[in-house]
Amino acid sequence: MSKLEDLQPGLLLAGVIPGQNVSVIAVQPHGADAIELTYKTPEGELGQRVLGRDAEEKLAIAHVEARPLDAVSHGSSSSSRSSSPAAKSALPAPARLVGFFL
Repeated sequence: MSKLEDLQPGLLLAGVIPGQNVSVIAVQPHGADAIELTYKTPEGELGQRVLGRDAEEKLAIAHVEARPLDAVSHGSSSSSRSSSPAAKSALPAPARLVGFFL
């Protein structure tokens, strides 16, 4: 069981749609006893529901979703990175512009 106050973006929530977990996108309070929940299904469809206190007994937080990182850390300083040819060859070549678009 989850309280309405515990719901926040990034959570994976069970009990909104029977048999599915949904990703919480936004939570908007509507007074002390209701929220408007914006969510995304595993298929990528967006939905909204107004949930009251009676829904708390059906809701369960499955787990907190991890957000993907933009880069991979190779240590705390740039001097710790390997400069060997093998390490450099594992990296993709930079993209080059071939033509101009007007």
